[in-house]
Amino acid sequence: MSEADEKYMDEYDKYNIEQDKYENHAHSGKGRTKKEAAQHHYEDPSGHTRKAMQKLMNNAHKHTEKHSSRDNK
Repeated sequence: MSEADEKYMDEYDKYNIEQDKYENHAHSGKGRTKKEAAQHHYEDPSGHTRKAMQKLMNNAHKHTEKHSSRDNK
């Protein structure tokens, strides 16, 4: 868009022209383009650490609940 065009446009015209920027597409993440998403994706060499850690924490929590309820009876 040239400067000559911009002086006749308001914020709504610019929004209508650039509206694909504001749409939320599946798997794009935070309104990023595919290129931006690829640039900000860092692969964890050890795998799914967050998922494994959550599973261990949930297991420990259930284990302590199970034993504490048995002791209270």
